[in-house]
Amino acid sequence: MALLYRHAGKLDRCGEILSELVLRAPDHPPGHYQLGAWEMQQGRLAQAQAHLARAVELDPFYAEAIHELGVCSRRLGRLDEAEALLRRALEVSGGAAESYYVLAQVEYQQGRGEESLGTLFACVERYPDFHEARIALANFLCLAGRREEALAQLEMVLARAPLHLEAQRARAHVLAELGELEEARRAWARLAAQGDAEAALRLETFIPSVAPGA
Repeated sequence: MALLYRHAGKLDRCGEILSELVLRAPDHPPGHYQLGAWEMQQGRLAQAQAHLARAVELDPFYAEAIHELGVCSRRLGRLDEAEALLRRALEVSGGAAESYYVLAQVEYQQGRGEESLGTLFACVERYPDFHEARIALANFLCLAGRREEALAQLEMVLARAPLHLEAQRARAHVLAELGELEEARRAWARLAAQGDAEAALRLETFIPSVAPGA
C-alpha cells in the first residue's frame, strides 16, 4: 500500500504507512529499509541512516539495505564509510550494478580517479546495457584526457540506444573537444531536430574556429 501512495505522489501518506509498519513490526527489516529509503528521498538523511542501519542490523545480508546505507553515507560526506558499505553490498549481492556505479563515484570523490575508472570498466563489462554507468565512464575518461576512449564508450551506448539524449549530448561535447567540429555540429543538429533546447542553443552559438578543449 505504501508503494502505491509513493507512486501516486502521495508521499506524506506513504511515510505515515511506513512509520506505522515499523511501529507494529520493529524487527521487520524490509519495513526499516522502505522507511529509510523514503526518508532519504525526503532529504532527511539522519533518519534515513538510522532506519537503514537497523535493517542491516536485523539482516546483515540485506544487499539492498546495505547499498542504500552506503548511498546515504555518501550523501552525508562519510566517504570511507560509504566505500566500505558499497563493497559489502557488492559482495553480498554478487556484484549489483548500482553498487559498482555508486562506488565509482565515491572513489572519484576521494581523488582515486584510476580506481574509479577500473570500477566502471568492471561494471560495463558485466552490465553492457547499463547506459548510465557507461556515460559516467565516458565522462571520467574525458576528465582524464582520454577523449578517444570516451567517444568509443558513448558510441557503444548509442549503438544500443540511438536516441539516448544524454549520450548524444556527451558525444557532441567530446567531438568538439577532439576538434571534430563539423561532426559535432551535425550531432547538435540531430539533437535540435529531436526538440533538444540545449542543442538548439549550442547551434546558435557554435563557432567552428574554437580550439579543442576551449
